[in-house]
Amino acid sequence: MEMAVNNQSEIFVHDPGNNKKIDSVFAILSEDEQGNEGIDGVMMNGKMTPFITGSEKAIEMMISIIKSMPKVKGKKHKLVRYTKKELVREL
Repeated sequence: MEMAVNNQSEIFVHDPGNNKKIDSVFAILSEDEQGNEGIDGVMMNGKMTPFITGSEKAIEMMISIIKSMPKVKGKKHKLVRYTKKELVREL
């Protein structure tokens, strides 16, 4: 794990090792009664971690966390896979 520090906060960058080409990105979304969606996540060590991954191994862990969370009235959760890749910008 690499760390960069600026005057306002600490920023941690996770380097997963880039061991494969990502052809799908999975996310767990919540959907309200009007059909509006948002990416689910969980607070870990005081920081929000979104439920989005390129690893099929991580999906079951995310699902088990969602199932253990209290239900939010009027919202359902769904696992989605995005497969179209568009390069927006190289950084």
